[in-house]
Amino acid sequence: MPTDGWRAVDTVIDGLSGGGVARDLVLAVGLPVALLLIATLLLQRWQGRLPPWLRRLSERPSLIWNAGIGLILALSLLRWWLQR
Repeated sequence: MPTDGWRAVDTVIDGLSGGGVARDLVLAVGLPVALLLIATLLLQRWQGRLPPWLRRLSERPSLIWNAGIGLILALSLLRWWLQR
């Protein structure tokens, strides 16, 4: 007879076997990691120099902030759209 602790582990394992959790993990962890790897590879290719369009953005901190907020909103909309 399993104890309450083992029942909790069984519940977590059963929950992870469903497709919804895997999709959420890919969206929450996979996409940011993929973007980070791509950005790192591009910066290595450009030998640490920023591309001209990103250099222009870095001159105006408010644009970077607004672009970040826009990215958060866009990713939230993507997540909402994929859940429908």
